[in-house]
Amino acid sequence: MIKTIKLLVICVLAASCSSGNHPEYEANTATAKKYFELHQAEKPEAMFELLHSEMEWHMP
Repeated sequence: MIKTIKLLVICVLAASCSSGNHPEYEANTATAKKYFELHQAEKPEAMFELLHSEMEWHMP
């Protein structure tokens, strides 16, 4: 019984470590690159347009 449980745990861990790409990976990468380009160009208003509308910004 213990061997079966160990085998089951190993199978679950191996299956959960699949390296499949997220369907929106390319779009998310492009958005992140644009965000950092705007940060480098010091354009905060354009940067904030890329963030979620319900996100609240608090200055540190």
